[in-house]
Amino acid sequence: MLVSEFVSDVIVRSEGKLPTFTTGSTKWLRIVAQGNIFLRQFARERGAEWNRYYEKAKSLGTVSATDTFAIPSTVYKISQRDGDSLRIVHTDGTWTDYTLIPHNQLKNKATGAYASKIGRNIIFNRAFTSTDPQFGGTVYLPCYELPSTFSADGDEIDHDNPDWLVATVAAD
Repeated sequence: MLVSEFVSDVIVRSEGKLPTFTTGSTKWLRIVAQGNIFLRQFARERGAEWNRYYEKAKSLGTVSATDTFAIPSTVYKISQRDGDSLRIVHTDGTWTDYTLIPHNQLKNKATGAYASKIGRNIIFNRAFTSTDPQFGGTVYLPCYELPSTFSADGDEIDHDNPDWLVATVAAD
């Protein structure tokens, strides 16, 4: 569903008539803002893991001489699905899987393949060096991302059932 259809449908559902305002007006902007708020709220619903927002391997960047990699702002949850792993794919195509552990246990894991989520970062149990096989490889995180926001009339709404979003905004 396009944003132009969404805004029109919200007014029809809430007021029973077609909109008389134009794109970019205060009322239009409020409806678009409400739609984005409810869409993010839906994606982060407690206990729900929506396949639409699942990313099996979100790149966190290239391995360099550090132990810290920022989690992109679009990621709201690390996946705990069976078989999902924090993974570094080496430059030769092989990989190393890392076990995510609570941050207070990381200091006790000087060896092995361990990492923790601390704030908006993934911290490995030690900094990488140029002699490590992972060096130059790519860090991948299985996660759930927030849906894309929308703002222009021609933007597509990132939801499997945009009519739910119409009804929710209209009711609000």
